[in-house]
Amino acid sequence: MEGNVIEGRPSRLGPSYHDQFAGAYAVIGVLSSLLQAKAGRQSAPVEVGLYETGLHVASRDLVGVQLKNAVARPSRAGAAW
Repeated sequence: MEGNVIEGRPSRLGPSYHDQFAGAYAVIGVLSSLLQAKAGRQSAPVEVGLYETGLHVASRDLVGVQLKNAVARPSRAGAAW
């Protein structure tokens, strides 16, 4: 794993998208709970899992990889266009 080492020190590869999405999902949950309480219904506790958030964020790409492996794409080598 030397791809993320700069001058002998590990570096981050990018922003923590899963953390950011988990925070956004938490805000949505809190607002939903507040609206339920305002409407006179019992509000529910809000729980957000970082692992589950990561799976949700990555699910589109994971499905794309699975479909790409399951469905053979035609080659363009012999295409007339």
